[in-house]
Amino acid sequence: MVSTPTRRSVLAACGAGALSGCSNVLGRNPSPDIECNASTEEYAWPMAGGAADRSSRRQATDLPSADAQRRRLSRTSSGGPGLSSFGTPVVGDGTAYVAGDAKVGAYDLLTGEERWAFEPDGACVSPALGCGTLYVATHQETLALSLDDGSVQWRADVGTVHYGSPAVVDDTVYVPSGGVTALDAETGERRWDSGSQNGTALAVADKVYGYGHFEGTESIAAFTHDGDEAWRTEVAEVASTPTVADGTVYVAKRNGKLTALDAADGSVEWRAEIEWGVYSSPAVADERVVVSAGNGEEALGVDTETGEVQWRFETGLSTVAPTIVGDSVIVHGDGYHLLDLETGERLRHWPVQHAGSQAVVVDSMILYRAFTVSDIFLLQ
Repeated sequence: MVSTPTRRSVLAACGAGALSGCSNVLGRNPSPDIECNASTEEYAWPMAGGAADRSSRRQATDLPSADAQRRRLSRTSSGGPGLSSFGTPVVGDGTAYVAGDAKVGAYDLLTGEERWAFEPDGACVSPALGCGTLYVATHQETLALSLDDGSVQWRADVGTVHYGSPAVVDDTVYVPSGGVTALDAETGERRWDSGSQNGTALAVADKVYGYGHFEGTESIAAFTHDGDEAWRTEVAEVASTPTVADGTVYVAKRNGKLTALDAADGSVEWRAEIEWGVYSSPAVADERVVVSAGNGEEALGVDTETGEVQWRFETGLSTVAPTIVGDSVIVHGDGYHLLDLETGERLRHWPVQHAGSQAVVVDSMILYRAFTVSDIFLLQ
């Protein structure tokens, strides 16, 4: 792995008198080789929620059989930095990229070989792929890492809060920094900042949708891609990332409401009462929004037009987002359950132990993180 400076060493080199000049880009490869001329659609699962809109949906594909074998892809080492986090892996070009408390690793999906590893200065959330680069956010900073060797292309003094993950759209990296901060994906330069506080997460579609405290009020706010506020709707007690699909923003709340907002103007389309609330992001496709209920024991399929609950399925303990694959959905519980998206009928069950993350579907395999050791496993 290429040796790179830590955040602390860069700050020390800046010195107190020059600190204002180091407030955004902390350090950079003298010739960062980043060109944003490709869509994130070229990657199998480029960021948390599968895409910037966080809809957690992908086209129909073959899935592992019910008796699929489990294979360990990454291993937490007791003799060195481990992953020890619960972020979802991202996948592109046959490689899984995994971020954790003490390391970021790149793993070959076929062989399990660790291609490279990087030790960040702080715990990481789920990374994001875009522009031929891996973007990693810690609580202190955001970094652009080379996919080839993990070397730092740039690092910006913009950290994430409450485990919100970055998103990449075109040539911009959006970071949930308490509000929303937009960085140039090629250089790391700050483009704009929403100015809100205590925000937890964001989603990007026609606009950038973020949750935070705006002028003291908990709200979902929409911004243009240039950073101008388009609308703001008061929505409190949000505990997960908003999801955007087909012109609607879906917001899950701790107090037991699933709220649908018009993505164009923020008006409320409907509210659904979900017993115990919802603590993970919804997945949306084909007239269904699927959520894991806050009691941690069931998944629900809700009509996207009316907000009426269409089906319930007892999952066992579950606190992570569903994954929609074609006309079916994978929900977490005692292992993973494959359900019919329209009816909630169970089609398949993978009774794996200690599954602790959203299922990532790629190349007829399911990737997931174990909550006991934080290693990454494959079902195939």
